[in-house]
Amino acid sequence: MINPEGNSFEADTGEDGNDFDGSSIEADTAEDRNDLDGSSFEAASAENSSDGDGSSMCDFEMHYLREEPEGNQREDPNADPDDPDEPDEEYHDENTTSEEESDSDLENDDNFNFDHATLNQPVVMTRVPTVREMLMLDLALSVRHKQTYECLIDTYEAKNVAFGKKYFPTSKKELWRILGRNSSGIVEHVYCTRCGGYIAEKRKLGNLAVCPNAGCNFQTETSKAKYFITLSLKKQLQHFLETPGIPDLLKYRDNRTKRSATAIEDVYDSEGYKNLNLGPFDLSGVLNTDGCKIRKGAKLDIYPVFVRLNELPPELRQKYIFLSALYVDTKEPKMTSLLYPVVNQLNSLSETGVLWRPAREQNQIQSKFKVHCCCVDGKARYQVLNMSSHQATYGCTYCTIKGVSVGDNHTMRWPIREHPEIPAYEDRTHQGMVQAMIDVHRNLQPEEQGLPLPRPVPILGHKGPTPLMLLHDFDLRRSNACDDLHILYECAAKHATDLVLKEAPRVQEAMGLEVLCDLIDGRLQLIKTPTNISRKPGTCSIKNRKQFKGSEWRNWIIYFAVPCLQGLVVQEHITPLELLSRGAFLVSQDIIEPQHIQEAKECFHAYLELNEELYGIERTKLNLHALIHFSRCIVDNGNLWCYSTFNFESWNHKIIQKVTSPQGALLQIVVRHLILTSLELALHSEDDNISRPVKEQLLRILKKRRLARAVQFSSKVYLLGKVTYRSTTEAERQVLERENFHNIQRVQEYKKIIIGSTVYVPVKNVTPLTKSDNSMVYTYKDTFCSVQSVVRFQYPVDEPTDVCGLFVSEHSVTPQCPFKDAKHISCLLEPDHDLCYFILPEDVRSIVVQMPLNGEIYVVPLPNLFEID
Repeated sequence: MINPEGNSFEADTGEDGNDFDGSSIEADTAEDRNDLDGSSFEAASAENSSDGDGSSMCDFEMHYLREEPEGNQREDPNADPDDPDEPDEEYHDENTTSEEESDSDLENDDNFNFDHATLNQPVVMTRVPTVREMLMLDLALSVRHKQTYECLIDTYEAKNVAFGKKYFPTSKKELWRILGRNSSGIVEHVYCTRCGGYIAEKRKLGNLAVCPNAGCNFQTETSKAKYFITLSLKKQLQHFLETPGIPDLLKYRDNRTKRSATAIEDVYDSEGYKNLNLGPFDLSGVLNTDGCKIRKGAKLDIYPVFVRLNELPPELRQKYIFLSALYVDTKEPKMTSLLYPVVNQLNSLSETGVLWRPAREQNQIQSKFKVHCCCVDGKARYQVLNMSSHQATYGCTYCTIKGVSVGDNHTMRWPIREHPEIPAYEDRTHQGMVQAMIDVHRNLQPEEQGLPLPRPVPILGHKGPTPLMLLHDFDLRRSNACDDLHILYECAAKHATDLVLKEAPRVQEAMGLEVLCDLIDGRLQLIKTPTNISRKPGTCSIKNRKQFKGSEWRNWIIYFAVPCLQGLVVQEHITPLELLSRGAFLVSQDIIEPQHIQEAKECFHAYLELNEELYGIERTKLNLHALIHFSRCIVDNGNLWCYSTFNFESWNHKIIQKVTSPQGALLQIVVRHLILTSLELALHSEDDNISRPVKEQLLRILKKRRLARAVQFSSKVYLLGKVTYRSTTEAERQVLERENFHNIQRVQEYKKIIIGSTVYVPVKNVTPLTKSDNSMVYTYKDTFCSVQSVVRFQYPVDEPTDVCGLFVSEHSVTPQCPFKDAKHISCLLEPDHDLCYFILPEDVRSIVVQMPLNGEIYVVPLPNLFEID
């Protein structure tokens, strides 16, 4: 996080240092009490990585371990404050000697009391805080320590007594009035618990809520009716846009550095985004929803609807995600009901937009908002499109392929090869999907009034209309984005690995599965990865791959699988993994050229062919078939990292952490989300009503992890560690001369450098026993280089300007790729340390995974630095 008052960088420190921007809040483990309505404050939790189960969240800002001076160490949250074995180091009475303490007679000791002489001092305020400031501090403490509303109100009542006047609310009703809860844009929508249909807004109903669906005949008292909640996107966007600094961040779309005129480097290069025809102040976003449970075995289903902005810089998009709707119940929602009010909100924003005024300016700006695409997992995709599941004949939401029933269980399969039962098929179109939905709806009309509706007969998989067909500028086919997390990693990578381990012939025929897995685990233990990868290889055995998270499957298939299996399994069965690995790398890149899209398409097609040839038609799952649609998805919607469900799974986890009791869970989540969002925005505001000391205290309260500081060199470059002033060597001066930096005699050397969102460390500063290595960079010139030192100097002498860069040793790679089809994996030759280069931060494209296996050093650059781990 950039301190608005200076040039320092603040970031959380954790086990792997991956916390988004230093602003995450992690919940305590202390037991929490709840009010009668089941509500209590709780901090949102942001773990160190994000995976398929939404169990954790990564931070784009920091990927390294930091140390803090001993004087700044915070109290261990797991320490028992009542434990007599834990000495109190924070307070020491100067009038009491250690001898007196040791000679104390325990039998004559008094109980705890308030007789100490220091307690007689009057409280004198050197600065008089406002009620607003004290209210915010108390709310932050409540969120941080999961206090109940009762505790918060009691705290306010105690302060009123101490100050001799009522400054603070003494009831929840007063608190909500002060915080403006009634005007916060929360709307309750009643739905039918029998058929799931949408009834109406709760505030517009009378005493009875009656289901309007023909044949349902459900009714209940409005006060007892179940409802879901929508939050005003208009209010959230207005509040967000008026936050100081945000308008400058939204200029990224126009100010970004485009590396290749023909490549897709962000969502802005996609055909779908260009077709939105956005104005200079207009915005777009990605729509997502997915079900999750509070914990395994819990009865409650939680379905949040998220919106993620596209116009922010990539490293900040994950931080600012908006909650549009929330559903909590013991059964899954009818998605058409949940999306209906959301679509109405989005259509209003696309027509009239939101009016907002930049900080310290008088003129208002109108910003319209349009949905660029919707990316959800397979199950949610069928729900939001109102289509049949993967078990249906027409289960693909991207094309009209007809599935084949195979086996005794009549399981549906989708082979890639020609099959007599599969007629010619084509990609779906928006017009065709809308027409099919309308036709199904017409067939549902009862022949006589009062009769129940007949069961829908799907047409090409469509079971009826979806609210998304009414969403402006939304193409049901092209805006239906492919999900890399569930399709490519949790399905395809897992599927391919299981088949290789269980069915592929071994190089040594007598080798069993147990021995094979042990050998793979041994190789994984030798690999050091950058701190961008928080789940280190080998921490979870390949034997326990059922416990792998989505990011672990991604790392396995892109980096580790092919080298780790080499020489253990016959090459014929490694080839499918090579093709899948290469395709996954290509579609995950930050810069995707047209030839990359074509190559990825060929890799996935060849993988599907081999999968069917080696393992049979029974292994041709629908998610595998979906791989052939990734290439078009990139053209339509941009790079996969722009809309990956990795981004939203971590927010699901944050939503879950706001629930401490099943009773009132819906309001618990919404209220705490709004309070927390308001506090975080207040930290970045330029409001003179909130003093700097209060903001700093709010920052400390809302942090659980320690803070470290770094020197900011530029907007995306930070220098870390103790600075050393030294003279340049003869080799370094020659290198600088080649780069037109003349007569540089002295430089400042740092221990680390952060470029964009990633930390890079010189080889000499890498700790040997750690599982991380951030010493190798991949440049835009497609070279691998080891960092030798991080330096800073001024040039030229007459008009000095700060220059920062890295002295590196460039590696050569073997002329031939070590793996025929996994061309993204290279094999290093020994570097010539005498051949030194100087590169600027803008020359660095990515960080590199190094794998010393089989007597070689294999290297793979991270395909992008924006995706959450």
